[in-house]
Amino acid sequence: SPWKLVWIVSTDHFTYATLWSSVSGSWEDEVVGFPSVGKVDFRPCILIGGYMYWHMTNNHIIEYDVAKFHMRPIKCPQETDSIFRRNLHLVRLGGDAPGLAVLNKDGLKIWSLISHVDHGDTWSLASIIPWVDIIPKGIVSAGFIYSPQCKITTVLEDRNSCLIATLEAVFEFDFIKKSSIEIFGKVPGGTMFPYTSFFIPG
Repeated sequence: SPWKLVWIVSTDHFTYATLWSSVSGSWEDEVVGFPSVGKVDFRPCILIGGYMYWHMTNNHIIEYDVAKFHMRPIKCPQETDSIFRRNLHLVRLGGDAPGLAVLNKDGLKIWSLISHVDHGDTWSLASIIPWVDIIPKGIVSAGFIYSPQCKITTVLEDRNSCLIATLEAVFEFDFIKKSSIEIFGKVPGGTMFPYTSFFIPG
């Protein structure tokens, strides 16, 4: 089936992207972009509806309209300016709405992006999930909830959930059900990536 590839580049002066189409077998002539407000972060993007979103290394995200070849930066909520960047993740909310999952000392905050044609973009605080609803009370301690040691490790796009790693265990939190389960115990430090395993019968 036909597929597309987006190539995005950020420099000190400009951020731009172009599109490869498997139908034409070439890069599109049109290049879209905007004056740089930061650098693209080395993290996977997320596809929500007909838009692709990337994190930036500062408190911005990038929105790319695949159909209209339009790209723009979006400022994240001011409250997230000082958040450890790996504790701020783009997520898909109900109805293909883009959102942010933000982990801080209060727990997990879910922000929803609301775009207005006439008034620009605003962020609405959709919900606050306290630590006691994410992690069993016996595990949570003030000694590490302020630390990057307790962080969102990855987002599972197809399940509307994320993995939260603590010093003792890793939990999967469901954004829709607002509940979590422990999926495995303490793991060595490092990066986690979700994947689907499969095999072809012989």
